[in-house]
Amino acid sequence: MSRRASPRRALSVLLAALTMAAAAPAAIFAVDDTTPPTGTITINDGAAFVSSAAVTLTLTATDDASEVTTVILSNGDGNWESRPFAATMDWSLDPGGWITEAPHAVYARFQDSAGNTSDIVSDKIEGDHHGVVGLSLPLLRELLREVGVSIPELWRRA
Repeated sequence: MSRRASPRRALSVLLAALTMAAAAPAAIFAVDDTTPPTGTITINDGAAFVSSAAVTLTLTATDDASEVTTVILSNGDGNWESRPFAATMDWSLDPGGWITEAPHAVYARFQDSAGNTSDIVSDKIEGDHHGVVGLSLPLLRELLREVGVSIPELWRRA
């Protein structure tokens, strides 16, 4: 003679199984993620020059096994700042707010939810704090170099 489980007993067993599964979903569905994410960084939509230390970064990052959760940024001065990952974010090329004519770089590393960190990627932009009447100083230098005239020679001709 076979015994049939009562509906109450069947429900009790089902609830116990669901409770155990909910208590340890990571153990049941664990993914062994050892591959770091990959990503890119772009300063001011790829502009060649910037006249302000305040810029906008465009970030892309992907990971095959988990979510990219963090971006770690630096201006190359040895200080790294960790932020929640976002596709765009504001950034300062110089904490003092001053922009020089030298190239400025921003370095980024991306981290996924498993703790894997990407290789460093970077982008550079040329600084121009003068904003010479619609013509940037770095561009003026390049144009003068192409025609074989130096800036001191240009002033002597004026």
